[in-house]
Amino acid sequence: MSYGMSFATLEATLAVHFGIRPDDYGKFRARIKQLQRLGFPPGVNVGRGTKFEYSIENFLQLAVAFELMNCGLTGKLVTDIVVEHWPKIASGIWMAHERDPNGNWSADGLPCVYLDLEVRGLQNSDGKFSRIRIEDDFSRRERDNPFRAQRSMVSIDLVSFTSDVLQNLSTVGRFPASIAHDELKAYSAIAKSLRSSKLFERTEWFRVGCYDEHGEVIHDGNDS
Repeated sequence: MSYGMSFATLEATLAVHFGIRPDDYGKFRARIKQLQRLGFPPGVNVGRGTKFEYSIENFLQLAVAFELMNCGLTGKLVTDIVVEHWPKIASGIWMAHERDPNGNWSADGLPCVYLDLEVRGLQNSDGKFSRIRIEDDFSRRERDNPFRAQRSMVSIDLVSFTSDVLQNLSTVGRFPASIAHDELKAYSAIAKSLRSSKLFERTEWFRVGCYDEHGEVIHDGNDS
């Protein structure tokens, strides 16, 4: 069975997720419309008057975009970043879902997962030139981590983000938890397709693993 949500349900679920007050609802709706005019999320602009059901992926893309806009990034920059880097962001969302301590499918004791973003908006307003890393608590402290040298960085705690998103999708959007889990699990294959054989030199964008107290890898984060 295919599940989707109307624009009204999508809007209401996002509003609850971000704690939008009734007085600010009009401004929030205008920001959603702004992103739609930018062609975001991809593939949803089907024409005025056409009925369309939004998927969990559409919701996740909008939620990530609004998290970044909360940090002060412009709509155009945010949509560029999310579209350009979505496969990487999506794989991070799956890893975060696996590590949610409140989730039925999580693995206890694993370090938190983050989306760390080096924004190069002053150099170029196109989000394609921004760099991202999917990191965890240990990889953030590694000496060879190029992001440690950055003076400014935007970061999202993907574990908290994903946990809150799924809760609101269930309570407001009426998506069954099992359906949401299955849709997120599809992202587990993305990391495998994007990683290279040299991944665990940990010099690339995906730096999530499970480490012992000495920082040695004991689990590579490559669950299926």
